[in-house]
Amino acid sequence: MCLPVPYTKERDWSDDSEQSVDSDDEYPGPEDSERFKVDWSIDVGNESEDFDRYGGNGFCLIRLGDCIADRFTILHKLGHGGFGTVWLVRDAEERHGRYVALKVVSHLHSENYEVQEVLDRLKKHEGDHGHPGVFLIELERLFHRSSGRRHLCQVFPVLGPPLSSLNLGNTALLYPMFVRYFARQLASGLATMHSLGVCHGDLTMSNLSIRLRKSFDHLTEQQLLADDMFGKPRVRPLDRRFGSPYVVAAADLTRLPVEYYSTKISILDFDQAFLTSNPPRKVAGIPASYLAPESIFALTNSPAADVWALGCILFNLRDPFPLFSDMLGSDPEAKARRMQSALGPLPKEWMSIQFLDGWPVHPELEPDLLDESKPIELLDNPHLFPPLEKCVDHFREPRRLAGGMHPKTGRELFCLHFPCFTVEERAEKERFETENTPLIEKADAKLFSNLLREIFNYDHKSRVTAGQLPEHPWMQETDEELSAFETLLMATDNANVPPRADHDRVRDLGNTAGGSENQSPSSGPCVDEPGPEECCREEKSPGSAWEGGVTEEAACKEDEAAKGEEGGDKRLN
Repeated sequence: MCLPVPYTKERDWSDDSEQSVDSDDEYPGPEDSERFKVDWSIDVGNESEDFDRYGGNGFCLIRLGDCIADRFTILHKLGHGGFGTVWLVRDAEERHGRYVALKVVSHLHSENYEVQEVLDRLKKHEGDHGHPGVFLIELERLFHRSSGRRHLCQVFPVLGPPLSSLNLGNTALLYPMFVRYFARQLASGLATMHSLGVCHGDLTMSNLSIRLRKSFDHLTEQQLLADDMFGKPRVRPLDRRFGSPYVVAAADLTRLPVEYYSTKISILDFDQAFLTSNPPRKVAGIPASYLAPESIFALTNSPAADVWALGCILFNLRDPFPLFSDMLGSDPEAKARRMQSALGPLPKEWMSIQFLDGWPVHPELEPDLLDESKPIELLDNPHLFPPLEKCVDHFREPRRLAGGMHPKTGRELFCLHFPCFTVEERAEKERFETENTPLIEKADAKLFSNLLREIFNYDHKSRVTAGQLPEHPWMQETDEELSAFETLLMATDNANVPPRADHDRVRDLGNTAGGSENQSPSSGPCVDEPGPEECCREEKSPGSAWEGGVTEEAACKEDEAAKGEEGGDKRLN
């Protein structure tokens, strides 16, 4: 049992410099007064939740060191979303290990949580093994009362970083070999989910995370919050009217030592999930950049919408800037205009749908708004933005540098980092990018564009299914990638696992530290699980869905012909 420590004194936050709390009576948490540091640069709404989420039926007010349900001590924040906040906690009862993740749901959604049947189906498939598989399912649920309101609390295993933290615009790019490997896992996992009669409804980069391959239970709290692990929590002071002295930034999970990471993905956050037998008739509650067009224009939600979102993720794994970006706005109408530019004209039957303030107005649901609405405003120049194929042709291919073969953290394992240069050193930065991130090879670009065209089909009934995606030629690993994986494994395993050249080990990277024979006594239990390929039970349809389409051999021949016309191979090595 743990007891929350009450406030004892209000701190003067007038000093905006970064500082550590250095007296117990000023720290609104446990006795360890060195547990957090003040940082005014925290990006509210990105690194932390918005202030206005609190109060009334909103988020539960939580401070570092608080005790939830007389059991869970708050150590650090792991993330936040539209339904609540997620925390790294110490479980006094250690039912599922010493350290777990605790999601605390807002009061409003706690009283109207409607996805239990979805979770039951997924949990039945995953089994009750206590560690994350392709679907991250709660280990336990309970309620916590705060300020007179009940908040649903869900206990989960701790995961690694979300995919959204691995592609960071101008500072880091995910290595292409991981993109293909992750893509196969996600397609197989999605196919499994759909075979169970479940749609995710909110498949985004933030709801896909790297699994960890060993636990932290052998660490003390001080070791867990050390600079080379989760780090000391960063807080930004708040005005007292928000009810809390500070907001906490989410931990940077890419900084963990490389030995903690697997290369397997878990799909999480099923708050918007629904059964395919009872789909909601509304615009899906997914960020507009991932929103399928049929959800906008026809209020149709189905497994095909998950596949569309997966296409957006695949593009975003190769390019840190979304295909359907916010340059024209962040509402559904703006996204539909971006679709017109990237994919071609919208179907004529959709032109009758009216919009008001960027959102569709459907006569059968909102007849009183029709007079105020108007048809979608299409782009005067549909070529204002480049089409899909042109975007793919400009993908960069980050190459692993010599020093990158011995990564120390997750970000070094998965990403190439660009140096941080001053304005005066812009030319040097451009030289670095040119030498180490040449353009994608034409054959690969053609295959990837073909895959995305199959996904981004306006007709959701004709869209490729998740079960068909792994058959596409682009999804097949190349010999070069297999060799690169093996070399990288030998470096990251650091002789803990005898290297093997067989492809099975390369295709099952997440288990390189799995099993008792590979686990050191001090490392804690392995928490990884067979990947989505092994979990998928969906029967594949006979034959290939890609017969008559672009093959890898044909694409390579076209690439060779293009090289001949250019007078030789001009690619950078």
